[in-house]
Order: sequence, then C-alpha cells, then structure tokens
Amino acid sequence: MSLFAEIVNGRVARVVVCDSVQWVQSTLGGSWVATDDSRTSDEQYAGIGMGYDALSTARFAPQFRQPAGSDDAYEIGATAFHAGRVWQNIHDGNDRAPGEFGWVSREGELRRWREGDTFARDAECLYARRRWRSRVNGNRDEPTIGNVRWAVVAREVPPTRTEGR
Repeated sequence: MSLFAEIVNGRVARVVVCDSVQWVQSTLGGSWVATDDSRTSDEQYAGIGMGYDALSTARFAPQFRQPAGSDDAYEIGATAFHAGRVWQNIHDGNDRAPGEFGWVSREGELRRWREGDTFARDAECLYARRRWRSRVNGNRDEPTIGNVRWAVVAREVPPTRTEGR
C-alpha cells in the first residue's frame, strides 16, 4: 500500500492509501502522484492544501505563512511552498518570505557551499568540484575530506550555472 495525493492547480486536494496510481486514477479520476517516492530521502508526506512542485527534490511543502515575529519564525531546514515552488530555509529565525532572504529553491539544483550557510541533514551542496551530503542537521562546517559531518557523493562534478550563486 502506498500514499497518493491528488494535485489540483499545484496543491494537494486529497490523499488516499491504495495499491497503485492506476487504481486511484481509474476509480477516482484526476491527477495523482505517489508521496512515498524513493528518489529522495526527504520526507514525502502530503497533506491537504500543501503545495506541490514536480521539479523539487522535496516535492510537497506546507504553504508559506508570514511569521508575526521571532516567536513563530521559520527554523533552519524548514520547507515552505511559495510562488509555485518548494523552498528550504537556511537562516535561523527567518521571518522573511522565500525569494527575499534566507531561502533556497528546492528545485533539483544544487547550491554552492558558502560560509555562514546552514545545511539540513541529507542536504547536498557543491564545493571544491565535488558534490557533498550533510550527515547532520544544522551543519555549518566546510565540506572537507576527513570532516565526519560531510560525505562525498560525487567527485569532479562539472561546473553548473548554479555554482556561482
């Protein structure tokens, strides 16, 4: 049994548990996607009203809500759906909107490691022509060989348009 979400206008309308996407589409109609996709280690839970971004590594995220202040600001690693995309917060106590400050798009692009950025567990980045995966949550360390907080995923990654960001 798997979880499937019905997507209507980029948002989750319904969630069901069944054996196959073919069954749910033929029985209920509509456009459905699996929420337990094994492409990523990110949690793939989908709740009604969550946003959906097919290009994102996270794919599902709650709608962004503007924090009133520091008491309800976003923590590092939190995800939100805003302007049709899934975003991840990289700034502690962030009360700004995605696209303004402290957020990175979770579209299948890798971001480059920069001093001061924080990475969630299993988040990946580019550094020194290598692809790295964080082994811990809240990781601010520089990815280097021998640093137990990072694992090398791929060596000699060719430069991309996102490396300079």
